[in-house]
Amino acid sequence: MGLSFVLPAAGEMSFYARLLCVILLLFVANWGMTADLLTPSGMASSSDESGVLGDIVPVDLDEISAEILETFPIAIGRYEDISVGYEHWRGPTDASLEGAFSLTPTAIYVEGILADDYPFCQRELHPARPEWWKLTYGADGIVFTLEDETSAARRIVFALNWGSRATAPRIDIISSLLPVSAGFSRSGCLMMEDSQGSEGRTGSQSSPGRYHFRAGIPLTELADPQFFTERLRLKVELHDFDGDYSTATVLSTTLRLRKPTLTP
Repeated sequence: MGLSFVLPAAGEMSFYARLLCVILLLFVANWGMTADLLTPSGMASSSDESGVLGDIVPVDLDEISAEILETFPIAIGRYEDISVGYEHWRGPTDASLEGAFSLTPTAIYVEGILADDYPFCQRELHPARPEWWKLTYGADGIVFTLEDETSAARRIVFALNWGSRATAPRIDIISSLLPVSAGFSRSGCLMMEDSQGSEGRTGSQSSPGRYHFRAGIPLTELADPQFFTERLRLKVELHDFDGDYSTATVLSTTLRLRKPTLTP
């Protein structure tokens, strides 16, 4: 007994061809929406970057900035500040930072101007890496490490995570001295605008690639109040990518904070 095949009529062929085209179009559209977060990319933000705070109200940046007890200036943007990627850095317009790190009775407050000519490259939602990696943060971002000078084991680490194209900037807790899971701060707040004060991420014509940011994170997400009365060492790392990982540059500075006046 032989096998026989029945070919569909011409009209049916046209129907199946249209159906196949629709399926392919849906697949391509869905792939684009979930592509990696290397930016600038022109893709829509990943759904994982949508708001996760629920009903929690973030700190009021104006309120905590009015309660500053101690302020420590930050300036990163010299060749001697580079620890990774000497060959990639093209000067302060490529990657640099000017700002201040402040302590208040209830929060850490950071404000500054970021310069980056190819900003907000990010492949992952949480780019932090283990300490034994050469690059401990795999995206554009600013990482703060605050440690007790008498004990390296007593330290906190958090990052200003710009997110995909800076559409969802948030504070990423990497290490806390409290039983708080690593991840986005639930009460922290990170805001960004171009350096002329208008909302956006592309900069103005008069100062391209310069961005003003403000950030605040409650002490209650990082450590007990006693920690902030000790002599602390602050390390600030500016991570800059101009494409893939081979373009990475890391600039950093370390400050020894005088004993603050916080009351435990």
